[in-house]
Amino acid sequence: MEEDIFNSELGRKILALTKASFKVSDLISDLVLREKIKHQILEVYKTFSSGRNYPELIKEIDILNHYFYLGGHLNLIKEEHLKQLQNGFLVFKSRSIHHSDS
Repeated sequence: MEEDIFNSELGRKILALTKASFKVSDLISDLVLREKIKHQILEVYKTFSSGRNYPELIKEIDILNHYFYLGGHLNLIKEEHLKQLQNGFLVFKSRSIHHSDS
Protein backbone atom coordinates (compact mmCIF):
# COMPACT_ATOMS: atom_id res chain seq x y z
CA MET A 1 0.00 0.00 0.00
CA GLU A 2 1.20 3.50 -0.85
CA GLU A 3 2.51 5.68 1.96
CA ASP A 4 -0.05 8.18 3.27
CA ILE A 5 1.51 11.45 2.10
CA PHE A 6 -0.84 13.42 4.31
CA ASN A 7 0.50 11.68 7.41
CA SER A 8 3.66 13.76 7.37
CA GLU A 9 4.64 17.27 8.40
CA LEU A 10 4.35 18.52 4.83
CA GLY A 11 1.06 16.68 4.32
CA ARG A 12 -0.47 18.17 7.46
CA LYS A 13 0.70 21.63 6.37
CA ILE A 14 -0.90 21.31 2.93
CA LEU A 15 -4.16 20.19 4.55
CA ALA A 16 -4.07 23.18 6.94
CA LEU A 17 -3.33 25.57 4.07
CA THR A 18 -6.12 24.02 2.01
CA LYS A 19 -8.59 24.47 4.85
CA ALA A 20 -7.49 28.07 5.54
CA SER A 21 -7.61 28.92 1.83
CA PHE A 22 -11.17 27.61 1.51
CA LYS A 23 -12.26 29.54 4.61
CA VAL A 24 -10.84 32.80 3.24
CA SER A 25 -12.22 32.17 -0.24
CA ASP A 26 -15.71 31.68 1.23
CA LEU A 27 -15.58 35.31 2.41
CA ILE A 28 -14.92 36.73 -1.06
CA SER A 29 -17.97 38.49 -2.44
CA ASP A 30 -16.85 38.35 -6.10
CA LEU A 31 -18.16 35.01 -7.38
CA VAL A 32 -15.75 34.78 -10.33
CA LEU A 33 -12.63 35.31 -8.23
CA ARG A 34 -13.97 33.03 -5.50
CA GLU A 35 -14.47 30.17 -7.97
CA LYS A 36 -11.04 30.74 -9.59
CA ILE A 37 -9.43 30.57 -6.16
CA LYS A 38 -11.33 27.43 -5.17
CA HIS A 39 -10.34 25.77 -8.42
CA GLN A 40 -6.70 26.69 -7.81
CA ILE A 41 -6.84 25.37 -4.23
CA LEU A 42 -7.90 22.03 -5.68
CA GLU A 43 -5.05 22.20 -8.23
CA VAL A 44 -2.55 22.66 -5.40
CA TYR A 45 -4.10 19.75 -3.50
CA LYS A 46 -4.14 17.55 -6.61
CA THR A 47 -0.52 18.35 -7.44
CA PHE A 48 0.61 17.56 -3.90
CA SER A 49 -1.37 14.34 -3.72
CA SER A 50 -0.14 13.10 -7.11
CA GLY A 51 3.46 12.82 -6.01
CA ARG A 52 6.61 14.65 -5.23
CA ASN A 53 6.75 17.05 -8.17
CA TYR A 54 7.85 19.99 -6.04
CA PRO A 55 8.59 22.45 -8.90
CA GLU A 56 5.03 22.00 -10.20
CA LEU A 57 3.65 22.30 -6.66
CA ILE A 58 5.53 25.57 -6.10
CA LYS A 59 4.14 26.89 -9.40
CA GLU A 60 0.57 26.00 -8.40
CA ILE A 61 1.02 27.62 -4.96
CA ASP A 62 2.40 30.77 -6.60
CA ILE A 63 -0.67 30.99 -8.86
CA LEU A 64 -2.95 30.60 -5.82
CA ASN A 65 -0.98 33.22 -3.93
CA HIS A 66 -1.37 35.65 -6.86
CA TYR A 67 -5.15 35.14 -6.88
CA PHE A 68 -5.27 35.92 -3.17
CA TYR A 69 -3.02 38.94 -3.72
CA LEU A 70 -5.46 40.19 -6.38
CA GLY A 71 -8.35 39.70 -3.96
CA GLY A 72 -6.48 41.72 -1.34
CA HIS A 73 -5.65 44.45 -3.86
CA LEU A 74 -9.35 44.67 -4.77
CA ASN A 75 -10.24 44.88 -1.06
CA LEU A 76 -12.14 41.58 -1.25
CA ILE A 77 -9.92 39.91 1.36
CA LYS A 78 -9.04 41.28 4.78
CA GLU A 79 -5.39 42.25 5.06
CA GLU A 80 -4.79 40.03 8.11
CA HIS A 81 -6.19 36.99 6.29
CA LEU A 82 -4.03 37.73 3.27
CA LYS A 83 -0.89 38.07 5.40
CA GLN A 84 -1.59 34.81 7.24
CA LEU A 85 -2.09 32.91 4.00
CA GLN A 86 1.00 34.42 2.39
CA ASN A 87 3.10 33.52 5.43
CA GLY A 88 1.70 29.98 5.30
CA PHE A 89 2.54 29.71 1.61
CA LEU A 90 6.09 30.94 2.22
CA VAL A 91 6.67 28.45 5.04
CA PHE A 92 5.20 25.62 2.98
CA LYS A 93 7.27 26.52 -0.08
CA SER A 94 10.49 26.67 1.95
CA ARG A 95 9.75 23.26 3.49
CA SER A 96 8.84 21.85 0.05
CA ILE A 97 12.12 23.05 -1.41
CA HIS A 98 13.96 21.55 1.54
CA HIS A 99 12.20 18.19 0.99
CA SER A 100 12.93 18.23 -2.74
CA ASP A 101 16.64 18.55 -1.94
CA SER A 102 16.55 15.46 0.31
